[in-house]
Amino acid sequence: LHGIEVRTPRIGEEYSSRDLEMKVVSVQVGVSPNDSSIALLGQLSNISFFAGGDLELSSQAEVLTKLKRAPQLARIDFMKALHHGSAVQIPELITYLSPRVTFFSVGVNNPYGHPTARALEMYGAAGRIFRTDLMGCLALAKRGGNLIVVAEPTSPWAI
Repeated sequence: LHGIEVRTPRIGEEYSSRDLEMKVVSVQVGVSPNDSSIALLGQLSNISFFAGGDLELSSQAEVLTKLKRAPQLARIDFMKALHHGSAVQIPELITYLSPRVTFFSVGVNNPYGHPTARALEMYGAAGRIFRTDLMGCLALAKRGGNLIVVAEPTSPWAI
């Protein structure tokens, strides 16, 4: 990363390019590693998304409050499950975002028991769920109004 400027984004900061628009919804410094996750809301190639990393309950509540202040938000297309589908989830945030598709980025037989049955139920009530531990690498595309998920089984030689 030699020569690349490193800086902390600010809440409300927006980034855009030809196919990408995103806004920083949450960023905190000097907190737990999980709560230092950057939460982003955006659109990539006409797919609306939310990514909140490993945010804990208090930060999830703050994100929900901020999102409700911007009522132009409707149901999103895609969400990466918070904290790999841990039990630490605010159901109201998932209900508010109501993702049509959620990916659970989780390792096979991980020692944390992720994703939890509670998280699977919450996200499943909003839309379809897909898991990397069961399906391998996942990709999402949109054709017309349809979301298309492609799964590539993991290789036994993959690291």
